[in-house]
Amino acid sequence: MGENLERKTVYLEEEKPLIELPALIKIYIAFSSLCIGASLLILPWQIVLFLFFGFVLSIIIFLNLYVGILVFLIGAFFHPTYWLTSLQELHPARNLAFAVLFIWAFHTIIYRDFHLTKAPQNMLIVAFFALAFTTIFKEFDVSFPFWLEIAVKSLVLYFAITNMIRTRKQVAFLIWFVVGISFISALVGIYQYINHIGLYYAQEGILRISGFAEDANVFAMDLTVSLPLAIGFFFYYKRPIIRTIMSGVIITLILATMLSYSRAGLIQLLSVLFISVGIRIFRKRQI
Repeated sequence: MGENLERKTVYLEEEKPLIELPALIKIYIAFSSLCIGASLLILPWQIVLFLFFGFVLSIIIFLNLYVGILVFLIGAFFHPTYWLTSLQELHPARNLAFAVLFIWAFHTIIYRDFHLTKAPQNMLIVAFFALAFTTIFKEFDVSFPFWLEIAVKSLVLYFAITNMIRTRKQVAFLIWFVVGISFISALVGIYQYINHIGLYYAQEGILRISGFAEDANVFAMDLTVSLPLAIGFFFYYKRPIIRTIMSGVIITLILATMLSYSRAGLIQLLSVLFISVGIRIFRKRQI
């Protein structure tokens, strides 16, 4: 009996790997850090600094995927290609979304801590992808890259948020984060309007602002995405100081959207106001 137990113990010890996976990850981090440091002998320091920050950020995202969502939102709302036109061919927002997805998948394979949330939003996201995919076959060469970029961004933004954010603190911080980014973008747009910076239509006498975005329509839709979040915070918080702050944010977002002179943005703005405010007022009157 004792000999059998000893044999089983020896067998189990032989099956155990020499190096555990977390140890391999640490070795990879150390080796990559040395390679980045040694690259100073070959590459310019600006490129090495960029690689260093990208490597550190990827490690942070790997350890905490919530950070990846925040980083993606910064890239999606601030539109870096507007200010750095040389990056347009690299599609930084789309590639950033791919990078976050890759790190997310790698993290899930290693730690196996992802569980699909039973939420109706998942089915809506899948239906959106499927419906959008059916529209690309007429002009496939033109439509597929655009669909791919929208699909990846939506996957990171909605699917990741729905299935990865599990605490009220994370939800609250994310909403404040999105509202803050949009508020900054709206202030930039109003600054452009005051200083006559934008696309001017001489015949109509209209100046269209675009904020951080490449296009006024994209700028308006970015603002209207965060507007219902700001309105929701206004009704949720009862403290006068927070309501005063949110009132200023809401007015700024609405004003910047209107100054973009975007018809699509105006339709979305009216829809958001009706759903967020109109229905709420209508229900109170019924009660």
